[in-house]
Amino acid sequence: MSKDDPFSGRPEDAGFEPTIVEPNDRLVGKTIAGRYSILTRIAKGGTAVVYRALDTTLNREVAIKILHEHLENKHEVVERFRKEAVLIAQLRHPNILTVFDFLEYEGRAVLVVEYMPGITLATLVNGTDRIPEEIVLMITLEILKGLRAAHQKEITHRDIKPANVLVHSELGIKISDFGLAKILDSDDGLTKEGIFVGTPSFSSPEQIEGKPVDHRSDLFSLGLTTYMLATRSHAFKKKGDSTTTVWFKTVRGTFEAARNRNPDLSAEFELILNKALEVTVEKRYASAEEMIKDVEALLQKKGLAQYQLILKTFLLDPKTFSALPLSNQRKKLSRKYWIGLGILSLVTAAALYFFNQPNPNESPDLADFKSTAPLDSVLPKMETPAAVPPSNTSEASPEVSAPPLHEVQKPSKAHKKSDVEKVSLKPKGAEISFAVPLNKKSLILLSSDDALPNFRVNWSGPPNFILASDPIFSKIVQKGQSKFHFWEIKDLRVGNFFWRGGTETGQIEVQNLETYRSKIKSAKRPVIVSSQFGDVDLELNPWTQDLQLNWQAGPDAHSYRLELSTNNRFSNLLFSTVAVTKSVTIERLWDKSATLFWRVAYLDESRNVFLIDPVRKINLVVKGRSPSFDLLSPQPGESVGSDIDIKAIGPAKGVWGCASVSDKTSFSKWEGIDPQNSVWAGKILRSPDAKWIICEASIGNQATYFTIPIRAQ
Repeated sequence: MSKDDPFSGRPEDAGFEPTIVEPNDRLVGKTIAGRYSILTRIAKGGTAVVYRALDTTLNREVAIKILHEHLENKHEVVERFRKEAVLIAQLRHPNILTVFDFLEYEGRAVLVVEYMPGITLATLVNGTDRIPEEIVLMITLEILKGLRAAHQKEITHRDIKPANVLVHSELGIKISDFGLAKILDSDDGLTKEGIFVGTPSFSSPEQIEGKPVDHRSDLFSLGLTTYMLATRSHAFKKKGDSTTTVWFKTVRGTFEAARNRNPDLSAEFELILNKALEVTVEKRYASAEEMIKDVEALLQKKGLAQYQLILKTFLLDPKTFSALPLSNQRKKLSRKYWIGLGILSLVTAAALYFFNQPNPNESPDLADFKSTAPLDSVLPKMETPAAVPPSNTSEASPEVSAPPLHEVQKPSKAHKKSDVEKVSLKPKGAEISFAVPLNKKSLILLSSDDALPNFRVNWSGPPNFILASDPIFSKIVQKGQSKFHFWEIKDLRVGNFFWRGGTETGQIEVQNLETYRSKIKSAKRPVIVSSQFGDVDLELNPWTQDLQLNWQAGPDAHSYRLELSTNNRFSNLLFSTVAVTKSVTIERLWDKSATLFWRVAYLDESRNVFLIDPVRKINLVVKGRSPSFDLLSPQPGESVGSDIDIKAIGPAKGVWGCASVSDKTSFSKWEGIDPQNSVWAGKILRSPDAKWIICEASIGNQATYFTIPIRAQ
């Protein structure tokens, strides 16, 4: 890799880090200037070595850049190093790395700056297959805000590139390395007209030609960086290109349109990019503020004006990030498919027409009835219906007696039409029902108040049916007869209902899915791991327990930064947060055993780290099942394809079955979902007009039904 051109190497290489990590160093463990204790070496670059250290005076973590010994006799290099400290010291901005001190150690210049434990944009691009346009816009906007602050101080960076931008899920996006920065219209005595300053692959045309530069040069370099983020390729560099070739292309402005390399990019995004990469300075963005307005407008159009949480989520785990699914193009279906679908629809419609013709021997639809008892109470536990005498025996209440098959039951005085809650029941006049069959004891979980599928209960024996809102059937909601021994229930709402068909009884409890899940979540208990324990072995049931990390033994601070990773370098963060208390509960569904590492940094009021605890290890063993049923996927409103992935949990003796349900075709059958260790997983086919996924999770004659509305891709 060339020292002056860190982008040389593979074609369109995104991994152009200009530093080399080395494990051993004689300075590690020493104290500089009586206060900076060197903890470890982070990296080694062309001009300096970077260390992580602890400021023992202010008890905060810092980064220390020490100039190479062989460069100390080069006045211009030392002066540039000192100037970086002077320039950055003028800037206090969340998107610019903060400088704390400048000093000498053993005759070598030392720069003390804010320590940021994240990675560079170069590493991010190199380790991520694809970065969504929305995320690219967010990162670009954060860099622009830092540049705006610098430009307002008349400071031009002159070396904006992915390797000089640091990223961290909690600390955000920060511009680093102002070593080549210059105050506008000033003569620093270090840069002469006609002399190139910068990184060749990320320099503006005016830099390459040795002309005077201003803040618009930074915007061009940012355009190249943004192009790299969006396409994982360099705008002007291809395999085998020399520095001279890259310079020639840059000065001419010859590059392939970004949308050719990434068709998912929008036209608006490409317009912003093209304006930033204008060769003619006057046609380029006149200021960072002007470019900020265009980027913010596009984010606003995408509904992402408040994007901080989304960006944080992405930076926590870029490889699996899916919070911003790109619009999916509908697949074009062949002409034969549409013809076949039309014929099938006609045949189905004809069959349904004949099946639903009225039969003179059948009961007409019954009017809706409502109980005067409230139906919106949610019982914590399903009750067993009380035994009720068969309908052909004498009963105390005359309202319970079944009417003749051809008669319509009129409402009693105790059940007026004005008392109706949103529950309607209707015996069907045909042997085929569209509705979903229920078990004897059923818990139905509703995820929406929108249109819902119909459900039905089945029984054998006498045709009489009664539904009530109490287990002793004193508060009747409806009664009637059905010679086909099933009763269809429509428009269910939250509540408890009890039914009797012939001599069989059952119960239907209806809950809101969110309420049901809240009860499961509230039942989980924390397993506390204290910093006093050091390294620990821990067995955890992720369905009933949460991991809680505690550092009460540590000193008090304004806030605390907690990081949890799968390695002790913290390069693969699983969790990161800033807390104001000395304890954090990690609400995460651990799907497998793992070795975890965690640490706590102590922050002052300016969110600067003044102390960091030793790294601690947890040997986590995941074991156990969920005592409650739940459907992990799909989620309500999710867009699904023709094959729907199902993932569910529950007790070991449970049985899962799912089906895609429409309001236009009859219910077919449950498709079984196979158990896999502590979960159930499988696929079911989506019917063309399906509106819901209904899943039945059962043990014996008790079942829980998950009603999940879906959208076709």
